[in-house]
Amino acid sequence: MKRVRIAKSIGFIESISIALSLIIGSSVFVFPLITARDAGPLSIIGWILGAVYAFVVALLLSELAIKYPKEGGPYAYLNKAFGLKIGFVSGWIFWLSYVFSLSVEMMILKLFFDFFFPIHSLIVALSISILMAILNLLGMKLSGKVENILTVIKVLAILTIIFFSFQKFDLTHMKHIPSGNPMQLIFYSTLISMYAYTGFEIVTVPEEEIKNARKIIRRSMMTAITLSSVFFILSIIAIIGVKDWQSYGSYNTLFDLYYEINPLVSYVVLIGGIISVITSINALIVGSSRISFSMARDSMLPNFFDHLNSKKAPDYSILFQIVSALLVMLIISDIEFLAVFSISLVIFIYFACTIASLKLIKHNIIENRILAFVIFFLSFLMLLYMGIQVVVFLLFSIISGILFYFLENFRFSSKR
Repeated sequence: MKRVRIAKSIGFIESISIALSLIIGSSVFVFPLITARDAGPLSIIGWILGAVYAFVVALLLSELAIKYPKEGGPYAYLNKAFGLKIGFVSGWIFWLSYVFSLSVEMMILKLFFDFFFPIHSLIVALSISILMAILNLLGMKLSGKVENILTVIKVLAILTIIFFSFQKFDLTHMKHIPSGNPMQLIFYSTLISMYAYTGFEIVTVPEEEIKNARKIIRRSMMTAITLSSVFFILSIIAIIGVKDWQSYGSYNTLFDLYYEINPLVSYVVLIGGIISVITSINALIVGSSRISFSMARDSMLPNFFDHLNSKKAPDYSILFQIVSALLVMLIISDIEFLAVFSISLVIFIYFACTIASLKLIKHNIIENRILAFVIFFLSFLMLLYMGIQVVVFLLFSIISGILFYFLENFRFSSKR
């Protein structure tokens, strides 16, 4: 059977843009506000720790990407290290994490459009999501160009918000320390920040579409994490200093907060937030469709998913995952739960990749072992902190993946 090949259309700038789109999606407009109102100035430490964790994981994943440049990213590495069964389950979990994240972004897009279309905001959010899927059907080259333009606009909006916030900055707000266990509040902020920082691994997912991937992968991931961590840390400092963070309980997004401070800036927040969510939706469509495409190409999913259209885009995979995300959005309406659940799935994949790296990477033994131990320990702590409900859903995802694998294996065996 002839191997299905996908077009190489992603350069260095496009790969950075894709990573930034997923890292700086709705996160910068929602999650710093959540951690600020719960942990105050201590949340700054949490966001810094989240950035450090992201850097360490990116170093390890980039080592795997350089050694095994294949479509699918972490799924491909785990499949290589542990074989078909674990490879399938990891791919299943990885794909689910992107689908749930896509549902979260759609919900947050609806929240932003509530201001313009309070009655029809859901229809508008769904329409834009479908439009981004259609854009991806037209090929990665066009999608990448649109992503680059929107990312520049988004970054300018974030810089405007940060600049304005520091003009209004009051250092006295930084002196109020919340009651409660400081370590617990810091760890909570770190965990919430991971919804923002997770996403850099998307650069490894469409790896066969990246020109000169062995050189670009690490540079693009590190550049994206550096830029996003600067934006996040400056944002959380600005948010804590612009107003008394103890009054933030009544605000859902930064738009609500800045509307009271300066209505003009609030509209910059609103437009920047909408663009950020749209770019994140586009990046998630790229990532999730490539995971199912890669799994189908390895005969782990039906051949339906490895189909390419005339633009060399995995069209059936794109359509299936956007429909799946829409269904999740309509069935589960709890944004916070979906966000934490998607974090747990991605962290579980990071956790598994550390074990895979010990088997696959034979050079840089000392550095690799240290990185793997740090990621393994921190990932394990965060998974324990998730709570019983999230852990149960995580176990359910793993079990459902195992069952689906055996059903697929039985189907292929029956055909033979």
